[in-house]
This record gives sequence, C-alpha cells and structure tokens, in this order.
Amino acid sequence: MSEPKHHISAPTLINSLFGLGAGVVWSFGTPAARLADHADAWQYLIWRSIGIIVVMEIVTLVRRRRSLLVVAFTSGATMMVANAMLLLASLAYVYSVKNNIAANTAFLASTGPLIAVVLARFVLGERLTRVTLGAVAVAFTGLLVMVIGDLHAGNMVGNVTALLSAVGFAGYAVSLRTDAHRDWSPVLCGYAA
Repeated sequence: MSEPKHHISAPTLINSLFGLGAGVVWSFGTPAARLADHADAWQYLIWRSIGIIVVMEIVTLVRRRRSLLVVAFTSGATMMVANAMLLLASLAYVYSVKNNIAANTAFLASTGPLIAVVLARFVLGERLTRVTLGAVAVAFTGLLVMVIGDLHAGNMVGNVTALLSAVGFAGYAVSLRTDAHRDWSPVLCGYAA
C-alpha cells in the first residue's frame, strides 16, 4: 500500500511565506529602535508613523483608491478597535525596547499569540479544546521559566509594557479575525495617525 501524498496548496504556501516574511521584517524593529539612540521612544514612534502614513497614502494614490486614513476612521467600531489595539501594541513595544532589556521585551511580547487564543474565546466565541488549553498553559509556563530569573535585570515598567504590547497585538489579531475578507490595511494608517 502506498503512502498518501501530502500536497500544500499554493495559497497556503504563499500565506506561510508572507507570515514568515512578516516575522523576519518585524524582527528588525527591535534593533532599529535600539540603534536609534539619539531618539527617545516618542520621537522614534512619530517618525515611524509619518513614514507609514506617507508610504501607504502614496501607494493608495497610485492605485487610485480612497485615502486609507479616511477609511481607518470611518469604517466602524471594529476598525477603530483594531486601530487602538495596534496603537497600544506599537507604543508599548517601542517603549519597552527603549527602556528594558531586549530579551525580556522579546520574550514577554511573544505571548501575543497565546493571549489571542484566550481572547478569541471570549470575543469570538471560539472553542478551546483541552489540547489548546494545555498548550497555552505549557507555553506560558515555559515563558515564565525563561523570563522569571531575568525579570530583576529589566525594569518592571518595561516588562509590563512588553506584556501590554502582547495584549495589543492579540486584540489586533482578534479584530482582524472578525472579518477575514475585509481589507484591514487602513489600520496601518489609523494607528500611525
């Protein structure tokens, strides 16, 4: 009897590559913020936000579409929640990176997907299986074991803001899951503004 062949569809592969690419691009955020030692967290965030808005609006103009900035603030409550959650994530993450040990920030902010799983249960009514709950418990325990010994090395405000960043990213992810077919790109301009 022959083994069944596993086939990965093109959309799945493309989505996986985009996800991997996003992680690679996002990983440059920490060194970029740390290397901008001449700018405090607010200056860094302001200039980054201006850059995001300019680039996104130029692309929108070239594509002859409606301003993303306008869409971000006129498309309903869920879009506004997504704007607010991404803003929280961005503010908290950059503050933590600028005022904490990078390893603590990275570990604590990485709890975002775990928080999103729990948040999705309460906001979207998604069912959590025992396996999922067990995985979340094991992951949180592992993160605590890795970070608990080094918490004294960072500052507590930096650690708390790293966790707030994870909450922001989780809230943003859950907002996007409310309508997977919607264009959520206006959120980039919305949070930046």
